[in-house]
Formats: sequence, C-alpha cells, structure tokens
Amino acid sequence: DSMMLVTVDPVSKTAGMLSVPRDMWVKQAGSTRHGRINSNFEKKNPNVLIRTIKENFGISVNHYVNVDFCTFKEVVDAVGGVRVPFVYKARDKHTGFRVLRANVCFSFTGIHALAYVRSRHYRWYDPKTKSWKSDGTSDWGRISRQQDFTRRMIKKALSVSRTNPRVAASIMNAALKNVITDDQVT
Repeated sequence: DSMMLVTVDPVSKTAGMLSVPRDMWVKQAGSTRHGRINSNFEKKNPNVLIRTIKENFGISVNHYVNVDFCTFKEVVDAVGGVRVPFVYKARDKHTGFRVLRANVCFSFTGIHALAYVRSRHYRWYDPKTKSWKSDGTSDWGRISRQQDFTRRMIKKALSVSRTNPRVAASIMNAALKNVITDDQVT
C-alpha cells in the first residue's frame, strides 16, 4: 500500500525516509513496459521492484523489509497505541478513519491506525464554515501522514520496548510471523 526508502547513518545515528507514491508511472526494470511502480511489487520477490527503483531513480537498495497490514496493526497494539495530535475533526468514510473531536491528541489502536495511514479521501471539519473539507493534497497528504505516523510509532516502540520485555516480545512476535526481509538483514 505504500513504499518507503529508508537511509540509516550509523555514524550520526540518524535515519531518513523517502516515500514513493504507489501510482508513480515508471519504466519496469529489464523491459520496455511502463506502468505504476506498485505493479512491480511481488510479496516474496522484491528484485523487480528493487531494480526498477535503481533504474528509474539511481537509488541502490541494500536491504528489503515488507511489513504487511497484520504486522502494522499488531505493532501499534503492542506498543499501547500511537498518539497523533488533531487540530480539527477528521475522517475518511472509505477506510473508516474518524477523529470526531477537535484539538485532541488521539491515541490510535492498530485497526484504526491502519484506516488513518491508508486514507486517500481525508476530510477535516472547518468550524468556521461548519462543513467538511477535502484534503487537497491527495496522495502527498497521505504520504505525509504515513511518514509522521511511522516516526511516532518507531519512537514509541523504541521507548517502550527498552523498559518492557513483554512489549519487546510482542513486537518481535508480530515481526517474526508476518515480516519478509532479504537474507542479509540481521
């Protein structure tokens, strides 16, 4: 549902994320065909997608991690939810996402978090006009929400799992069941 390229600098202990819009039109690696980049995705064989990224953008991918929906939900639940601030009420009737109070820091559970990060029809309530407004940023807004949520989830997972072995075990169990990586990831 989304693709993120992550760079990690062990010297400065920093990481960066670059999201790739799933509907971006690219040339498929090793062919003359063009199509959406997500059409290059194969769950158990990332090689075509990795080569497509390299050939279209000049970005080398050293490792591959595939986190499915089940894992995402289980990790959010394992860390006790992830909090995100909202200035306005917000919703997406297509995914079932909804925050129906303004000026709150909403704590997402797994299933609701998935509805939020998958939202393509995000709407917010404008109290001045007393009407729901569509997010004009479309997929860019979705990417921004995904990156923000991912940062918050990682930060919480690292914080909570350091002091609570039960949480660390829950995160690891979710990962072991559903995460697919290349054979060089340790």
